[in-house]
Amino acid sequence: MRSTRSIRKRRICVGLLSTLAMWASATTASASAATSDGANGAPAHGRLLDVIDVPQALDPNTAEAAAKGTEEHQAFSPDTSSAGGNGETCAAAAKHAQEGGQYGCLSTPATGSGAGTTNNTTKNDETSPNIAACSTEVGVYTYDRFSSCLGNGQTTYTLYQIVDGVPEVIGTALLKVTATMQLNQTSVAWQEALSVTMESASSTIPSLNVSLTAACAAPCTASDPTPWTGAPSMVTGTTLSGSVGYTDTPAAGLSDSFTTSYTMVVTQPGVTPTDPEVNWTHPVTIRCDNAVGAYPGCVFPSARADLVLPISQYDAAAVTYYWAQISLPDSWGDGTPLRRLASETAAESNRRATCEDGTFVPFDDDVVVDDSCDEFPFAGTVEGGTVGGLCADIVPLFEDGQWYIYEASASKPVTYQEPCVRGHVPLTYNSAAGGKYGSFVQTDRVLDSESFSVTITD
Repeated sequence: MRSTRSIRKRRICVGLLSTLAMWASATTASASAATSDGANGAPAHGRLLDVIDVPQALDPNTAEAAAKGTEEHQAFSPDTSSAGGNGETCAAAAKHAQEGGQYGCLSTPATGSGAGTTNNTTKNDETSPNIAACSTEVGVYTYDRFSSCLGNGQTTYTLYQIVDGVPEVIGTALLKVTATMQLNQTSVAWQEALSVTMESASSTIPSLNVSLTAACAAPCTASDPTPWTGAPSMVTGTTLSGSVGYTDTPAAGLSDSFTTSYTMVVTQPGVTPTDPEVNWTHPVTIRCDNAVGAYPGCVFPSARADLVLPISQYDAAAVTYYWAQISLPDSWGDGTPLRRLASETAAESNRRATCEDGTFVPFDDDVVVDDSCDEFPFAGTVEGGTVGGLCADIVPLFEDGQWYIYEASASKPVTYQEPCVRGHVPLTYNSAAGGKYGSFVQTDRVLDSESFSVTITD
């Protein structure tokens, strides 16, 4: 099944040529790469299947990019159920205060609808990824493979006074919390920047004292749990900010999963604190592993890793995968994720099953220079290893500024129902794409059997 994103993203010219036009194109100068294999002028390969334009890279700010699913969002939902010490709300806790007394209490507004702002910036190269784009929507976390951001967490401090036994609000203050976490691809120590801003306050609340403490679930430890010392005084328009640190020590070959949590305490000088703290947990699980690459590292595993293969770099190899995504039912790597197969022995067995079953016949250099069998799904995936005779065999050739997809042999017609594809691809590009996949699973820390996506761009 083709994904909605694929259909919108790609301009595909399928079935644009009649049978006569297809044979004509095979004998024109523009199709000169398809040389004859006999005196009758029959093309070395089979019929023309498709003509495709090079896909364009996605604008990360579009809905199409959001649909890719490499960045998600969850609600910032502090736990304030401990108000009054016995599950009561701030207002109900007033019944325990003395007549004429003042007390302060924290509460949180309803979180955003969850629409969020997505950025689709998950990386798969050697460089450090950027922080996920922050949302301005109240209470929304955004995250990608290596970072997260809470752009607008809000909590309200309310000042009550008891008048004739009834609690009356005599002032409020709005506090804004932000948090940006950057995980490390090659280390199990990382930091999170935290800040609290006193956005507004009634005249009855001239200042507040605010402390913040971070923690993480075992086996992770918060090596530096407080972004600032103690509970400094704040007035309207001021910000407290700092960083906290975390560390994990996963065992060799294994991974740990955990979440981080936070406690913020807000008090007002001279006012009895009835429920002065809010507690919340980061909504996205962190995974640190010591099973991929030369060094341990950490990711947000629910942000699926995305292998990006530009056609400008990987040529006919990338075109082969792209054609399979838009033409075959499973749409591997796009509509249907692939899963890494870490065993090199199993991957080699898959490659032999697909490319060395005796049904793949390389072309001479006048058709495909240094022809090789490029299988998709990759041999190094759980989905790889289909017997090659069941795959669609294609010859992607660049002619007149477009990619022409030919059937490899008229004796093995493509049905568009095959579970895999074998592309006749120059060995240089086949090897380059395989090398990129090998580095990708390490830089994006893709574990054995973990799902990942494949995106083909220009």
